Amino acid sequence: MAMLSGLFFFLHANTGKLKGCELIIWILYLFLFLIGVLFLLFFTKVKVIIFYTCQQGQNQLTIKLRSWFGLIRYTIYVSENGRDASEKMHKRKMAAEGAIISAGDFFSGVKDIKKIMGHVGAVRRIMKNFLRKVRLSKFECHTSIGAGDAALTAVLSGGVLALQSWAIALLCMYVTCKIVPSYTVTPVFQKPAAGIVLSCIFQFRLGKAILAGIKLFRYWKSIYAESEKDSMQNFAADSNGQTF
Repeated sequence: MAMLSGLFFFLHANTGKLKGCELIIWILYLFLFLIGVLFLLFFTKVKVIIFYTCQQGQNQLTIKLRSWFGLIRYTIYVSENGRDASEKMHKRKMAAEGAIISAGDFFSGVKDIKKIMGHVGAVRRIMKNFLRKVRLSKFECHTSIGAGDAALTAVLSGGVLALQSWAIALLCMYVTCKIVPSYTVTPVFQKPAAGIVLSCIFQFRLGKAILAGIKLFRYWKSIYAESEKDSMQNFAADSNGQTF
């Protein structure tokens, strides 16, 4: 950055001596401007604030993006009521009941799962390097659960607490935690109930996210090229078989 600043002041101070090279000077100014913008974007910190609630069949998700000390703000709000969720579940159930799986589809599905697991491992390595740079500054998760029966409610509460502990421990393995996560499970013995309130804040540098996105794009592009190559080979083999 110091070298770019020195070049800028040199061009500004010697503009009179380089009158015959105005076009080159403007191109250099534009080049310096673009380099400066890319430099700022690379080191720009982005704060992400997530707030999610699920109470009495109402799902609400709010994602707030903040950057440059709050000068740049963007909010994403998603809300879904219990009726919409039940309709989606009904459509999925009808689709599952209408699906007929043959033996060939089953074995091809197993092969696809093996491929997917290989892709998941590669994507995990890429995302792991990015998540190490993510800083978690707030994490609170409060869950309430009730089954209408005291004994069953106690068992469910213990299971949910264990699941939350495992998920948070896994999260802290990948991201940099600046705080101790707070989470509770409240059993409701009087009636069936289920609810969750999640609030978390984390931040990362935009440049790290861009680099991770480029790596993912290159990886999926290579996968697409391999799949196209395999499909062409299969098509050529089928054509040769039909010819003979």
